[in-house]
Amino acid sequence: MNIVVDGHGGDHAPKEVLKGIYQFLSEDSPPDTNIIITGKKSVLLEEYPKLFEKFKDRVKIVHTDDIVEMDESPSNAIKKINSSMMVGLDLVKRGEGDAFVSAGNSGAIMAGALLRIGRIKGIHRPALATFMPSFGNGVNLLIDVGANVDSKPRNILEFALMGTIYVKSIFGIDEPTVGLLSIGEEETKGNKLVSESYAILKNSNLNFIGNVEGNDILTGRANVVVCDGFVGNVLLKFGEGVVKNLYNLFKKEMKHNPLNFIGIIFLIPLIKRLKKILDYAEYGGAPLLGVKKTCIISHGRSKARAIKNAIRVAKEFAQHKGIERIEEEIIKFKGDRENEQ
Repeated sequence: MNIVVDGHGGDHAPKEVLKGIYQFLSEDSPPDTNIIITGKKSVLLEEYPKLFEKFKDRVKIVHTDDIVEMDESPSNAIKKINSSMMVGLDLVKRGEGDAFVSAGNSGAIMAGALLRIGRIKGIHRPALATFMPSFGNGVNLLIDVGANVDSKPRNILEFALMGTIYVKSIFGIDEPTVGLLSIGEEETKGNKLVSESYAILKNSNLNFIGNVEGNDILTGRANVVVCDGFVGNVLLKFGEGVVKNLYNLFKKEMKHNPLNFIGIIFLIPLIKRLKKILDYAEYGGAPLLGVKKTCIISHGRSKARAIKNAIRVAKEFAQHKGIERIEEEIIKFKGDRENEQ
């Protein structure tokens, strides 16, 4: 298997990207995955030579002259056909790579993936999905977390379907439960999009359990929580901020009053465990579901551990033939709905 990694994607690229690749290859057992890195060859070789010395038979560089900046507009980014991002997407499109991983400009990645790789037939818009920590039992997937900021009910249905297939593929859950994020459990609660989406999901053959509220997300009440990308992205960023500030608060209190250290010291193992559970680096990256190839988008601030885990997620999804399963299920799902009508 070949995973294509954008060597210049992210705030800490290329060094942290290369370190993440090194960590992945060091832990990849049995060694059945090779990495193709796109980017400026001389810069990559100089930045982290340890990677290329130890894994010279498993790492290949495809030289590119350009870079997509983190604040660059998607419309301008897709014109940079010789950038590490666009060349990487092209490699996957041509079948030279089985999956693409980047911590770069997410808007540019989504635009590039749509333009160069294309949408799965039957999907109107792709969606970003990410696993949320669950303090209950089971899997907890949130979709969409930022690919779309203005969705329609049919998009919500497709997000729910793709999320269901993704959870089935990765975790082998036969009938994942689906919840619609709203401001109340009652069917009548929510804005126009939520109300109309509820009716469509209720009449689908998905395992829809109704509305779920924000405080239900971390309990794992639904295996798949579906929402508009605007809401999902705000929720995701809020969660990241809570974790970061809570951790910093404990450190500040220990410095401010040494007596606090006595009480907090007993909580340190719990605090570290909580930080690990809520840390986006543990989940690696969010799959862009709805495009024809496996595409994983990592957080722009990703460091080595997050990149390592993003590559792992890409490998697992490609191994489980996630894209093929989505295509098959979409055809079946659309066919069933036409027959019912």
